[in-house]
Amino acid sequence: MRSLWSRPRPEETAVSTSTATIEMQIYDSAGADPPTDQDEGSRYRFAAPLVNTARPVGQWQVYDIRFYAPRHDAAGHLLKAGSITAWLNEKVVQGGIAFTEPRSPYTPYKHGVPDFSRGIEKHLIETGKGPLFLQDHGSPTRFRNEWLVPLDE
Repeated sequence: MRSLWSRPRPEETAVSTSTATIEMQIYDSAGADPPTDQDEGSRYRFAAPLVNTARPVGQWQVYDIRFYAPRHDAAGHLLKAGSITAWLNEKVVQGGIAFTEPRSPYTPYKHGVPDFSRGIEKHLIETGKGPLFLQDHGSPTRFRNEWLVPLDE
């Protein structure tokens, strides 16, 4: 997937993968040294970015994210771990990290949402597929040119 965004002031927001298992942080982190697991380019609260490539607030930034969801059989047993590689502004910030469980402390289709959104989880369990979440925490984040391309196994 590819996501371009810009914020006119420092506030938190995020891009969450289609299964909401990985939340890639968007935050005012230009110049943070060393970057933490809550800075831009992090897998929020789980892994700091490998390098800080965040641009200053007001500039357009881009995530490129290659995400494979964990695969389960009909009984829910793990068949294959998921993985994520992420680039922030064309530099690798997360490098092919494997995971088996949801890795986000926030599940956007479960909190303060209409009944339709709560039904997403059933579809995720059955198919491993779901929507992309663009989170803004009420901040005036601008997103543009969002691309989501299904990958082969």
